[in-house]
Amino acid sequence: DHDKTLSFGKHCSRMDSDNDDDNSLPAVDEEEEEEEEEWLADLRTMRQNWPDTTELCGRGAFNCIQAMTDEDWEELGRDISNNTHLSAVTLTRALNDQNMPLLFRG
Repeated sequence: DHDKTLSFGKHCSRMDSDNDDDNSLPAVDEEEEEEEEEWLADLRTMRQNWPDTTELCGRGAFNCIQAMTDEDWEELGRDISNNTHLSAVTLTRALNDQNMPLLFRG
């Protein structure tokens, strides 16, 4: 079931700009939020094997990447290996000793 691949997208937290009462949440840089939204859009099109999606770039600072489960990493690996148009995958500071084997196992 490939729908689970993108389920970690629901874990993305967006800080409500009108909510100034909760100072416990870190401020989300607008540029970083746009990059994270682009990451999610690219994941969707990559999963659907769209020819225009030839690169996938994500950063470990993205909430969505931080919230990925072991199953999400395996599913991402399967989706990448099944894609016929990707020429580059960049995961900056996103991989570690735990999730790298899961990504490549997929």
